[in-house]
Amino acid sequence: MVRYLLMTLSFLIFSSVGLSAQGTLNGKVTEKESGLGAIGATVLVKRGGVQITGGVTDFDGNYSIPNLDAGTYDVEITYIGFASNRTEGVIIYDNRVVKLDVELRPDSEVLEEFEVVGYKVPLIEVDNTTGGKTVTAEEIANLPGKSIGSIISTVAGVASVDGNVNVKGSRSNATDYYVDGIRVSGSLPPQTEYEQIQVLTGGISAQYGDVTGGIISIITKGPQEYYSGSLDVETTTIFDNYNYNLAAASFAGPLLKKNGKSVLGFRVSGQYRAQDDSDPPQGVYQVLKDDVLADLEANPVDYYGGILRQNANFVSNEDIVELDYNPNSGVRDMFYTGKLDWRISKAIDVTASGSYRVNNRRFLPGGGSGGWTLMNSHNNPMQDFQNYRVNFRFRHRLGQSDYTAGAENNSIVQNITYILQGGFERSNNFTYDARHEDRLFDYGYVGQFDYTFNPAIGQPFDREDPSIYPFFVEHRGFSQVLTGYTPMGINPVYENYNADLTDGAIESEYLVRNGNFLSQPIISSFNGLHNNVGAIYNSYAKSENDRITAQANVSFQIVPKNNTANRHNVKFGAMYEQRTSRSWSIAPVRLWQIAEQQVNRNIIGVDTSMIVGDTLFAQTGELIPLYDKATIDLPGNSFYRKVRDAFGISLNEYVNVHGYTPDQLSLDMFSSSELTTEGILGYRGYDYLGNKITTTFDDFFTSRDADGLRTFDVPAYTPNYFAFFVEDKFNIEDIYFSFGLRMDRFDANTKVAKDLYVLEEVYTASDYHAAFGGEAPSTVGDEAKVYVTNLEQPQVVAYRNGDTWFTANGTESTGAQIYGGQTVQPMYTNPDVKITSEDFDPSTAFEDYVPQVNFSPRLAFSFAISDVANFYAHYDVMVQRPASNNILTPLNYYLFYEGGTVFNNPNLRPERTIDYEIGFQQKLNDRSSIKMSAYYRELRDMIQSRLLTQVAILGQYTTYDNLDFGTTKGFTFYYDLRRTKNIQMQLSYTLQFADGTGSDANSTRGLAFRGVQRSLYPLNFDERHRFGLNLDYSYASGKKYNGPTLFGRDIFANAGVNLQMNAVSGRPYTKKLVPVERGGTFTLGSINGARKPWTFQLDSRIMKNFSIERENGSSLNFQVYMRVSNILNRFNVLNVYSATGVADDDGFLVSANGQSQLTAIDSDPTLTQERYISAYNWRMLNPNLFSQPRRFFIGTIFSF
Repeated sequence: MVRYLLMTLSFLIFSSVGLSAQGTLNGKVTEKESGLGAIGATVLVKRGGVQITGGVTDFDGNYSIPNLDAGTYDVEITYIGFASNRTEGVIIYDNRVVKLDVELRPDSEVLEEFEVVGYKVPLIEVDNTTGGKTVTAEEIANLPGKSIGSIISTVAGVASVDGNVNVKGSRSNATDYYVDGIRVSGSLPPQTEYEQIQVLTGGISAQYGDVTGGIISIITKGPQEYYSGSLDVETTTIFDNYNYNLAAASFAGPLLKKNGKSVLGFRVSGQYRAQDDSDPPQGVYQVLKDDVLADLEANPVDYYGGILRQNANFVSNEDIVELDYNPNSGVRDMFYTGKLDWRISKAIDVTASGSYRVNNRRFLPGGGSGGWTLMNSHNNPMQDFQNYRVNFRFRHRLGQSDYTAGAENNSIVQNITYILQGGFERSNNFTYDARHEDRLFDYGYVGQFDYTFNPAIGQPFDREDPSIYPFFVEHRGFSQVLTGYTPMGINPVYENYNADLTDGAIESEYLVRNGNFLSQPIISSFNGLHNNVGAIYNSYAKSENDRITAQANVSFQIVPKNNTANRHNVKFGAMYEQRTSRSWSIAPVRLWQIAEQQVNRNIIGVDTSMIVGDTLFAQTGELIPLYDKATIDLPGNSFYRKVRDAFGISLNEYVNVHGYTPDQLSLDMFSSSELTTEGILGYRGYDYLGNKITTTFDDFFTSRDADGLRTFDVPAYTPNYFAFFVEDKFNIEDIYFSFGLRMDRFDANTKVAKDLYVLEEVYTASDYHAAFGGEAPSTVGDEAKVYVTNLEQPQVVAYRNGDTWFTANGTESTGAQIYGGQTVQPMYTNPDVKITSEDFDPSTAFEDYVPQVNFSPRLAFSFAISDVANFYAHYDVMVQRPASNNILTPLNYYLFYEGGTVFNNPNLRPERTIDYEIGFQQKLNDRSSIKMSAYYRELRDMIQSRLLTQVAILGQYTTYDNLDFGTTKGFTFYYDLRRTKNIQMQLSYTLQFADGTGSDANSTRGLAFRGVQRSLYPLNFDERHRFGLNLDYSYASGKKYNGPTLFGRDIFANAGVNLQMNAVSGRPYTKKLVPVERGGTFTLGSINGARKPWTFQLDSRIMKNFSIERENGSSLNFQVYMRVSNILNRFNVLNVYSATGVADDDGFLVSANGQSQLTAIDSDPTLTQERYISAYNWRMLNPNLFSQPRRFFIGTIFSF
């Protein structure tokens, strides 16, 4: 029963798909005494005791076993007449050849069944053509940090700050993550499941694509021949207020055995992590004391000198409590993984693997840099994240069914393997106000407002014959009069803003009304520095991102008959990936305001032909006739009708929508147009109500519901990607070559605008002059767009061909020079048809995205200068699909002229990087080596914002294009000291110059007035110097123990300490001349011409292992440990205020502007300069400008 349960669990835990991370094991088996090659020796490769594959040596004793998944193996070699040999802990790397030569001793010299040898990773990697580093499971377990950023932080060429990884000057979105050879986008598995992490910073194989930075490849642990398990428990609760607690468990073993060997194995794991502060601060957070907060929430406002003011303005330092943690910002995270390996035969194996993650956290709006925390941390919103993956792999090794002696393969083409993969990944994300969740009408609700609609009397309507109506006044309409208010307790703090009002208060005296309070000044305090009490997170959003992948790879070896040691390892494959991105978001507070605007919109006044009664006009004593209401049908609207249908009200009766409660209204009462045009709703892949749909771009302009109302359906973003690669790795004696070529085809699979300056169809020069006469200047071209004085009597003012403008006589100019500040007027082919018109034809404005096809050569070689030195070089061309700012929906186009200022560009091209690197390795002695490299990178077609001017109707807007370029020059140095007595050490250094025209897609938005940037300056993530150190000092046990003793006991046996250090020069920033509130203005010097301070981080891990031997030969293992991060508790500065260059003072209060602000404060009776200065400092002293403080973790690991 347990076996079947485990099989079920393994299949229910999901993963993703991508490339198989595989390497090759080569070597030579010789007879120790004679030195001759062992002909026909059997080579078996096992992992966790499970036989994976094998091979047989040839006539020279050489063997080659390709297509091994990256990881750690045991290699067993048997040969008649000689003692069998087992080399344990052989590490296979992705896309690398690992060499293992073995000498066999005669049977008579070895008494045991196997001669067991521990594998030693070579100091010099003979086929190394890549930059980067591989971190093994043992090293990972001993490191002080558990995050991926901490683990890879000492790799030369890698910069990691706050979870953002930059590889050799590339942007953070240019680096891809792989798990077991599978590209992932949602979540990385727990650190306890890592068997190996390989960081590739250059010389990237052709099998990797859609990347311009680096590759971080994680290999996870797999099934075992025997049952094993572990439990890891860790906490900080006894040391701090962050209350970090972690528990991780794993269990692995065989499900089915055949002839005593596992043919079906499993591994499952789970991790639970809870933390009351997900991002502990270096510094303090200021929040109100509980009693002060309760009093303010009960009495948020009051009158002072007849003026209504916020009571929060009276808060002083005595009312504040300083916390060393961020309150109500906790996280609960659960992560489950599973893997199932089925060895159908010696040649065929199947793997199913997967993961499932649930993450729930509360967070500070705006990342904690705003004014939310002081009075509203208990109102922090919620984010729920789910991710699951499923992956299936089928592998068939052709011609490898027999590993017995004498079964050697003499064919030229050997070790043919094909792999078929397919997988699915889905991520779901929800963000919302924790008090209201998906109850959208709760967000903006403060109670029931009672209104009556009374006849409004005024001057008579104009009539041709005044005698028809004899009175001096007339019934002209209806006025909405407030008669009462009842708070309902849904947003009690906001209701208290109205608490002091007495019965009979008029509508304008109410500070908050349903759907209409976020813009009120009273909702902030201290002149806008902090949110006042009761703040609501005005957003409900959800998203769903899917990835489906299919892949086929074929690999084989070409073995020359006369030289079996020089093999060609050939691999080719194809991959197809389909992504689907859906999102839906709404700012729900204004729903009540929109409901009020729409509910009586069908009543347009009075019908003077329908008298329904009369009323006494007191001033004249006359009875004035009352008219019935005049109504119209609104074809695009539904709210006025559905509300009346729901409550049985006739169409000519006024409805007081504020008399209803939130549960009585629903979103589907609105039509799509009633919400989309209000700017509160955005969606794709969902309909306007949040239901998943499948539709097309063109359907947006034609789709209607059962009532004939336009639904404005927006398709999901569904780009597809296809790639093919071929690669050959071979060696000629001691020279290793790698030649690869990759073809990438990216299709955004959407429509793009034909013209970025105008959406509607405009006359071309040839068509205009054919229709209206005249002749276009020869310089402008037939397809140039025509601009005129006006549409009634058009005279040509300008022509535009793409981005190039011409005057009416054909002289090249700019739009600004031609028009100045005047509005442009395109010559529309049909001026009456706009994009919002029902008869708009999308084919006149949009066309299909043109798929982008790119070829990327990859060339590398490695040359052994001697037995102790190696030289390598590589040349890579890498291409990545647009990583940001490339989604623009038909809804965005539909609202294009509604005052938008920033629009994405779906017509972006892929980004490109050309990478050059040369390197040298030198073995210093049997225990140490150095590795040096110099690299140069060209970054091309990087995404950057651009300002378009002389845009029809809109005037100007910001979009994105492939404008940025840059260069990175660098030098890296490694020193590797293997275990020498008790010490093991790795030292790295990177010297880098990363310059470009933009650091990210938005870095030049504030510089639009300068035009497109062509000058290079240091990128935001440029780190001139980075030093990394990992030092491990450990004691062995038994005969190898060399430490102190106490009462005859080896007190430090199996104990050790690991230190990790990173020292980094400051990143650049742009110095500003004049301080403003929490910032600066007017650039001083050059862009990014100043530097932040150096950062220095020292972490450690201390551990001791205990082992209890069992009668069956197995053991129970325990480890107790303590981790300490930021041992020195340094205030490492991550960001500074631009006018001062420091993180704890923006310079504003002492500036002229600040002094003027303080002078103005004196006019507010509720504020004093002292209280304002305190409030300003609470906002300015932002703990997020620093790295995390010193933290202590204590834990224990149990394994068997």
